[in-house]
Order: sequence, then structure tokens, then C-alpha cells
Amino acid sequence: RQVGSVDITQTGTLVGTTRYMSPEYIRSGEIGPPTDVYQMGLILAEWLMGRPVVGAVTDISALFMHVNGRLAIPDLLTEGPLGPVLLRALAMEPSDRYATGAEFADALEPWMP
Repeated sequence: RQVGSVDITQTGTLVGTTRYMSPEYIRSGEIGPPTDVYQMGLILAEWLMGRPVVGAVTDISALFMHVNGRLAIPDLLTEGPLGPVLLRALAMEPSDRYATGAEFADALEPWMP
């Protein structure tokens, strides 16, 4: 996020990679620690699956996938041991996610080498 006096966008525009935008950022432009948790959840899922969670062809279709909660994560992953942790990190509502990256990391601790 750009902070300071330099204007790089106009009011009402989105900046970022649509594959990793959180639902709340798309809807209202609001961001916070749960936004980072959502993005890290996407990266973790991609790492485990070996492919992007949001493999949409266009930016608009990627945005709709996030806002509608239609992430392409196989049941095998969501029903496995990491499933509850991953699903919480990728919850639609920020209040349903881990509050901070540290809290997310703590939830992942049992699987750390």
C-alpha cells in the first residue's frame, strides 16, 4: 500500500495483483492484518497444491472468485490436517480469520520442522 504524499492512483481504484486481493479490499478498499493473513493463506495453499488458488483468466474473474468465496482448493487439502487452519486463514470475513500473522504462524506451529 502506498503511504505518503505521492498519488499513484485515483480515488476508487484498486492497486495490486488480483490473484491475491482479499474480499474486503475488493469490496471497500479496507486493509489490515487479516488481509495479510488471507494473502498468506493463498500462498500456503498454492505451495501445497503446486498451482495458483485463483487461476482466473481475467482480472475481473479473479476478483469475483475472491468476493464470492469460490477459491479452487481441493477437498483433499481442506479436509486434511491443515484444512481447518487454511480455511480460517481464507475466511471471507476478516473477523473470522486469524487476527494477525503471528496468530496464523502459531496455528501452523504443529507442522513446522
